[in-house]
Amino acid sequence: MKSLATNAPVAIISVASVLVLIITHEVLAAIAGDSDRFVLTRRWLSRLFSVLFVAVAFLIIIRFYYLRTS
Repeated sequence: MKSLATNAPVAIISVASVLVLIITHEVLAAIAGDSDRFVLTRRWLSRLFSVLFVAVAFLIIIRFYYLRTS
């Protein structure tokens, strides 16, 4: 776990992927407007965002834990 918490590329990839999902979701929502286009895609992006958000939160928590204990 310590190597996962201190691995900067893992943190960068995790945060960047969450940001890409947010931007993609908002772009699709803006393109669709009030119509029901991209509903399934936006739903999957929301689910994926939730999973990645939990992963980023977990990485942040273990990083602070290991910084505190060292």
